[in-house]
Amino acid sequence: MWLATAGVCPSNRDQRKKINALVDAIENNPQEQQLVIRRYLLPHEDDSEYSIARASWLYKRQREDLENIITNAVCKAFGGK
Repeated sequence: MWLATAGVCPSNRDQRKKINALVDAIENNPQEQQLVIRRYLLPHEDDSEYSIARASWLYKRQREDLENIITNAVCKAFGGK
């Protein structure tokens, strides 16, 4: 759905529907999401279970680190320690 509003979609209505359906399918498929993460974080690796596990761990670690950074920044901004 976001593709249509971002101006990224092709002008053809059928193509837009197809792309949005594929986006929705990825949203509902954890295995496909893991493959997307693996291909984003480790583009030169294969789709082996080991590579997917490494990418999933790295993604989780990055999210945890970002959460800690944001928490610390909010604490500092509002005078916390």
